[in-house]
Amino acid sequence: MNLRARTLVRSRHLVGGAVLCALLAGPGAPAQAAELPPGPTTTVVAPSPVDPYSSYVGQSTCDPTTKPGTLAVLRLALDYYPVGRNLGINRACSSGGQSEHKEGRAFDWGVNVANPAEKAAGDQFTEWLIAVGPDEKPGYNARRLGVMYVIWNTQIWSASSAGRGWQAYTGANPHTDHVHVSLSWNGAYMRTSWWTGSLVAQTPIGNVDSVTSTDRDITIRGWALDPDTSRSTDAHIYVDGVGVATRASLSRPDIAAAFGLGDQHGFTVTVPQGLGPHTVCTYAIDSDPIGHTALECRSVVVQDSPPSGVVDAVTATRTSITASGWSLDPDTSSPNEVHVYLDGTGVALTANRSRPDVGRAFGRGDAHGFTYTAQVSPGVHDICIYGINTSGGANTLLLCRSVVAQDAPTAPPFGVIDAVTPSPTGVTVSGWTVDPDTTASTDIHVYIDGVGVAARAELARPDVAAVFGRGDRHGFAYTRPLYPGAHSLCVYAINTGPGSHTLLGCRDFAVA
Repeated sequence: MNLRARTLVRSRHLVGGAVLCALLAGPGAPAQAAELPPGPTTTVVAPSPVDPYSSYVGQSTCDPTTKPGTLAVLRLALDYYPVGRNLGINRACSSGGQSEHKEGRAFDWGVNVANPAEKAAGDQFTEWLIAVGPDEKPGYNARRLGVMYVIWNTQIWSASSAGRGWQAYTGANPHTDHVHVSLSWNGAYMRTSWWTGSLVAQTPIGNVDSVTSTDRDITIRGWALDPDTSRSTDAHIYVDGVGVATRASLSRPDIAAAFGLGDQHGFTVTVPQGLGPHTVCTYAIDSDPIGHTALECRSVVVQDSPPSGVVDAVTATRTSITASGWSLDPDTSSPNEVHVYLDGTGVALTANRSRPDVGRAFGRGDAHGFTYTAQVSPGVHDICIYGINTSGGANTLLLCRSVVAQDAPTAPPFGVIDAVTPSPTGVTVSGWTVDPDTTASTDIHVYIDGVGVAARAELARPDVAAVFGRGDRHGFAYTRPLYPGAHSLCVYAINTGPGSHTLLGCRDFAVA
């Protein structure tokens, strides 16, 4: 053993020197025992040179699942030494402080300095990690295993400052009852030479963060990284065996912080699919290649979405009832049917009238409007309207109500409150109203905290004109100053004839 190795072995624990010397001279040492104290062995031949020192990358995320390399290094100690206990790898996210335990890349091996046999094992294992190797550099086995730092018996050794040797550890826990080992991400994933025998040509890694579906497609999000390079790599996604290639080049600062290979490793892929179950498999593609990595396979169901729609108005005269609105099936851009049941008798019609407002809102084209008129006798009638599912799934009830067919002058007005918008000094209420008896503008009455004000619904609303054919001067936007606090508001559409007025709605709001 050269002088440097002997100094490292004996510098910390002079009391246990005789025990260590006996162990160093004992049988069963690996081929490199001439330079290193005995300890766990591997059948994988070390490359030359071996791995560089692991830089310090502290815990930045929380994923307390055991990483394979962490468990493997812990098993090395447990299997080689006849003493000691597994005190755990993972730590809950809710526990205080920064710790690689929360990322599954640190372990505690329970050996106690008060027990001579356990102290000797702890001394030997830690010295085996940091001892000088054939390359005359300290931390030979720590480099090969990807050890970032080790704490034992009030002292710490860090790969990022290996030349300084053991340093005093002043943390709250003196680590006299366990050895703590934290690994780099390469060590945590067994991508170091102890396991691979190589410094290059490592297989890629990654993760599928989410697989979500809508009524017409599947979206896969995640990241993929080739440890051999900081360049972006490819990911292949197979849906029911049909592959799509994408470049994992989206920004992922969390991956950069964890692996130190740049942040251009994220991907998002959307694949159009039909309804029903599908199998989605994702692979990280090797840049060398020596072997691609299967990240995940999972099942996902693209479910049918029911139709949606609105009945904008149901109006009546003494001899007719008219209903108008829109309906669409989100699974298709083609028009769907609307079924109207008047007093129990059904009629099917296609919702294919132009509705640019619906087209802008849903991106399924404009042809989704409908208007239905039926001749009736005076009196009360029941009308129900359904949006029909194009794929045979569940239909949607859009409206069901009673309507009185009576002389036109008594038909009530109708309309919508589009918005109630508070400001620091008051409130604005906007919307529209139409009296089916006339094309002229009508009045609204706005009651705020019980105090009413009349306003004219005469602002231009071409969308209302396009639907109801009563001209476009039917919009309103009424603003009223108010003191801060909670308030209530109600808006009535005022009938131009002798009939009843219509409550468009009431809202509670607050002025900040």
